[in-house]
Amino acid sequence: MATLTNPSERTIAERQGLANQMDDFTTFRWANVDMFEEFGAFIINEKKGSLKMYNGASFTNTYTKQQYQDGYTNLAGVSFNTQQISFTIGVYWISIEDYRVLMNVLHPYELGMLSFSFEKKYGYKCKLSNIKDSTRYVVGKEKVVTTTDNTNLRYSHKEGANGDGYRYYTELNLTFDVIGKQCARQIVPTIVEFNGNPNADLNDTAHIIETNNSDWSSCWPSDLDFPITIRCNNYFVTNNSPVQLKAMAYILKDGVEITEPITLFSLGLQNLQISSTSTEPSIDATRLSFTYDSEQGLIYWVLGNKEQLLSLLSINAEGKRIVNAMQVNRFYWPGRLTYPETLDNTYTFEIRIIDVNKNINMASTTCEMSSRTNII
Repeated sequence: MATLTNPSERTIAERQGLANQMDDFTTFRWANVDMFEEFGAFIINEKKGSLKMYNGASFTNTYTKQQYQDGYTNLAGVSFNTQQISFTIGVYWISIEDYRVLMNVLHPYELGMLSFSFEKKYGYKCKLSNIKDSTRYVVGKEKVVTTTDNTNLRYSHKEGANGDGYRYYTELNLTFDVIGKQCARQIVPTIVEFNGNPNADLNDTAHIIETNNSDWSSCWPSDLDFPITIRCNNYFVTNNSPVQLKAMAYILKDGVEITEPITLFSLGLQNLQISSTSTEPSIDATRLSFTYDSEQGLIYWVLGNKEQLLSLLSINAEGKRIVNAMQVNRFYWPGRLTYPETLDNTYTFEIRIIDVNKNINMASTTCEMSSRTNII
């Protein structure tokens, strides 16, 4: 990953003295940026009890009361608030130039993963909700390099109006809102390629591609139920038969299906330009790329350079409707806190995409997923 700053040897040395006194509970990453390495930013313990367990979103119960029954209530519902994560950071030995970069990283529109060094697998999908002005402390000064050979000192920024090279320390109170499902999720998603021959023998009942069970190990079993995202890229039609495409999920024990197949989506498509070859799309063939989001139960398809919601009203470039039948369902793989049996390593699951009428070349297909937990 490209670095955002290029600190001098003096800056590195000053921060290293501080780093020798720190542990994994003081460092964190935001939007895939190591905040201490880039900016000298670290979590500080303001007072006793600053290290917190983030126990999830707060909630409020709503009740109905019977008019003529004293002390009797019925639960009507539960309202959940947005979970917030707040802590105070110190920023040590930083130039005003690099501090401007820090403020841009903490941009009010930025959505990113917030993770802590003591937990390598899980983080929170967040948006910064609050940042206040802070006190500026001058902690030192670095000379401005005047020679053109600055290889050893690795200065990357001219100090501009701050030409004396002052270095600062400040403290910031940060508050993040957890976006989407109020839980921690796998920082680096697991991406599984679909296997199989989409151009199988035409005597087969269908063209099928499927996931490989061994590729799921990094996110299975998950503590909480978790969704999947299937990305289908550059599919194209190879003959005039009606187009019918299905995605099915299977839960197996010792390789045997123990549940009925679960339909993720089923699509009937029309008005797609047919390719002149079954292996390579012709120039005027319809290239169909779409994404299935199991958390929302929606399919998005690519039209030009935009991604749009696929529906029965979706049209192609000629203004013709391309969907004649559509079923899309929400889906989550079960987690161990709800279904302890998933801890049994004889349980596996797989996803199959079926070209029912054997007339689609399923060029590239991946499944992306992130395991989830309730607290880190």
